[in-house]
Amino acid sequence: MHEDCPVCPGIISSHKPVTSQASRKEVLDRKDVCSIMPSMKDVAIPTVVGLGAFLAAPYVLSAIGFTSAGIAAGSVGTKAMSFAWTTGWGVGAVSSLQSAGAAGIGLASKALIGGTAAVCANKARGN
Repeated sequence: MHEDCPVCPGIISSHKPVTSQASRKEVLDRKDVCSIMPSMKDVAIPTVVGLGAFLAAPYVLSAIGFTSAGIAAGSVGTKAMSFAWTTGWGVGAVSSLQSAGAAGIGLASKALIGGTAAVCANKARGN
């Protein structure tokens, strides 16, 4: 048994790690909660990363030069705009970032950024 598991004591007599689809089915049939529940780290790290991205998005946008007054001179935004207009690539992205910098990022966009960051953090951990 797992000593640190608040769910398992007294429910089953032994734990086996889930190694294949067949053993996973066996575990689910036995109601072995510990082997299928995600750990606190598996949930907390993507949540913190996603929340951080959600809160930081407007500040990052301003930091790279897309401000409410327009694109800041000498910034990454200026270089991106120059590249986009010179090559024709990324014009829509620069326009969208300029618009978001001027008008602010909406709740739905911040939620999308935060959710994407959380999924990327989860995938980077190998889950």
